[in-house]
Amino acid sequence: MSVSLVRVDDRLIHGQVVHAWIGFSKAKYLVIADDIAATDKTQQLMLRLAAPKTIKLEIQSLSDAVNFISNHEEDTIFLIVRNPENLLKMMNMGLVIKEVNLGNISMTKSQTGRKMLLKNIHVDQNDVDCLKGIASKGVDIYIKLVPDERPIDAIDLINKKY
Repeated sequence: MSVSLVRVDDRLIHGQVVHAWIGFSKAKYLVIADDIAATDKTQQLMLRLAAPKTIKLEIQSLSDAVNFISNHEEDTIFLIVRNPENLLKMMNMGLVIKEVNLGNISMTKSQTGRKMLLKNIHVDQNDVDCLKGIASKGVDIYIKLVPDERPIDAIDLINKKY
């Protein structure tokens, strides 16, 4: 079965993930694929504290996560990446997925050139290019804050605003 849910969310693990998405995913593993978190002990500690004990947490670099997923095809995996660029990199390394839930992409004070797609999603041209690159591989990209919301087609929204 492998990847049951893929989410782009720069917050990685937070309340919505813990209380809504983990149960919805029915996953055995929660894989955080992030080169920064994979080497930062403080981030790892915070992520481990935030993750419920009902799921096995793996915090790995992008390439290690691709290998982990390919070696756990029998298991269900909920994959979270920080941004669209990281997901596209993983797909270029061989990750195969069918759909992506676009969660949160924050607007920070240090970032310029970002446009608001929705109140919780701010993208720059690199994000747009990466999302279109992901979609060009036949991947459905939708926006839902929680599982019971009606999905919004992310590429349609991008095409209207960009």
